[in-house]
Amino acid sequence: VQSVFTQYFQDLLAFEERPDSLAFVRARNRFFRALVDLSGNGELQRLMPTLHLHLIRVQVKSQEIENQMVRFEDYREIGEAILQRDAVRAEALARRHVRNFAAVISSMPDHRF
Repeated sequence: VQSVFTQYFQDLLAFEERPDSLAFVRARNRFFRALVDLSGNGELQRLMPTLHLHLIRVQVKSQEIENQMVRFEDYREIGEAILQRDAVRAEALARRHVRNFAAVISSMPDHRF
């Protein structure tokens, strides 16, 4: 599983300069699926598919472009913590990433949804 994660992590980082393609979306999805799988958290594994994050991302696309550099820094930090087998740090960074994404959504006007 670790080698699969490493490959997905590298695939995702390859899109840092061009995060506006379907290939990027697929790489990001593989990265997050691997994160969920590695977490060993049954509740997270059950919950993630029901959130329909792909629909939320469509709604925040314009703001996501503005925040893409921050997101890639998050991806990099989370991935590196996992590769260093620092589960506590990886979890803290992943939680921060989710909080930051939630803040972007909360700051958006209602008419976007």
